[in-house]
Amino acid sequence: MAVKTPPAVSVAAPAQRDDFTAAQLGLPWQYLRNPDSSKYSLTERRGSLCLYTSPISLNETESPSFIGRRQTEHDFQAGVKLELVANADREEAGITLYQNNSHHYDFFLSRKGRTYMLQLRAKVGSLHYIAAEKEVAGSKVELRISGTPLTYAFAFKDAKSSGYSKLASLDTRYLSTEVAGGFTGVMIGLYASSNGQTTKAKVFFDWFDYQLSS
Repeated sequence: MAVKTPPAVSVAAPAQRDDFTAAQLGLPWQYLRNPDSSKYSLTERRGSLCLYTSPISLNETESPSFIGRRQTEHDFQAGVKLELVANADREEAGITLYQNNSHHYDFFLSRKGRTYMLQLRAKVGSLHYIAAEKEVAGSKVELRISGTPLTYAFAFKDAKSSGYSKLASLDTRYLSTEVAGGFTGVMIGLYASSNGQTTKAKVFFDWFDYQLSS
C-alpha cells in the first residue's frame, strides 16, 4: 500500500497571523494533554507569547511547555520570530511538527556556551538524530517551514541575514498516520524545554504566521 502524506483535513481557512496582542490565545491554538497555564504568559512582554521552559521534552507522555495548531493543508508555510532567554546548554525553544511523542521534527534554537546553535532534529520511532545544525548570530531568529505533499523545508533568518536561508529538508511520510500511527494528523507547535532539568529559561514569540503556499 502506498504511504499517504499528512494530513488532508477540510476546515475553514486558517488565521493568517497571530501577533499575540489579545488577552488570551485564539481558538486555533491547542495544548498537548492537560493544559498548564503557568507555562505561558501573554502579559510578561506585551505583544509576545512567553513560554517558560519545562523539564518535560516532546518525547515524553507528560504535558510539555507547548501550544500548537493543526496542519490543515499539504502546501503551506509556517513562520515564527523568537528570542531565547537561556542560561544553560540544554535549554531549547522553537517550532515542532508533532505527530506524537515518538514521531516529530523539531526546529529549535539552543545555547552552546557563548554561542547559539540552530538545530533540526528528527524523532522517528527509535531513531533520534540531528539532521542539520548551524551557528547563528545571537538569541533572536526567524524560523520558517514550507510544506508540500512530499517534503518539509526548514529555513531561517538571523541578525546578519538579509533573507531566509535553507537549512535542510525532511520527508513528510515519517509523520504520516500510516507510518507514525494515530489519527490526529500533524500539529505545528511552539515549545520550550530544558530537557530534564528545572531552569528559569524562557522564550518570547513575537508572532506566528500560517498561510497557504501559492
